[in-house]
Amino acid sequence: MAGSFIGTAVPDQKLTVSGNISQTGVFISSGTGNNYFAGGVGIGATQPAATLHVSSAATAATTPLFIVSSGTATGQELLRVQKDGNVGIGTATPATKLEVDQTAGDVALFYSNQAGNDVPVRFRTNQSDSSIGLVLDNSNTNKVSGMRMQPAGELTFNTGLTSGGTLSNASEKVRIDNAGNVGIGTTNPGAALVVAGSGSVV
Repeated sequence: MAGSFIGTAVPDQKLTVSGNISQTGVFISSGTGNNYFAGGVGIGATQPAATLHVSSAATAATTPLFIVSSGTATGQELLRVQKDGNVGIGTATPATKLEVDQTAGDVALFYSNQAGNDVPVRFRTNQSDSSIGLVLDNSNTNKVSGMRMQPAGELTFNTGLTSGGTLSNASEKVRIDNAGNVGIGTTNPGAALVVAGSGSVV
């Protein structure tokens, strides 16, 4: 049987359509072959601005726009993108721009095979009055430590916080200023090493 055609006199498939197709029902492809789309695909978007453009009219910020799962449709969820832009890997409830939940093994690995080059992991802010911090938070033991770069470039180390706490000046224990001076118990070391505090100093 020759192929059927709509809008073209030379069908090259079982069904060839030249023009737009409007569909209100469900489209099901049950074959094992590949499906090919020459242009952009819009899901919830009538004019896709990319190869795949997903949009949702839902108002809830946590509405999932895109989900990747293993196996069948009810398989284990691997990744989700929400309407508010939050991305979850290993979690279905990401509360930040990127949230990764791993039950075993390394959470992340940064690797480079470029010989002779530094391999920076860079955290950047464009605000002159903002500090940049790295927080180590153990919610099980309710303990938090961390380090941060102050707006002027000093590097400080903070301990003694509880889970969910922020890196404040009150929790600062050690500071390295722009001259390389180290202060323990002081935020203004005027020499290579300054230790301040009550009791014995070794």
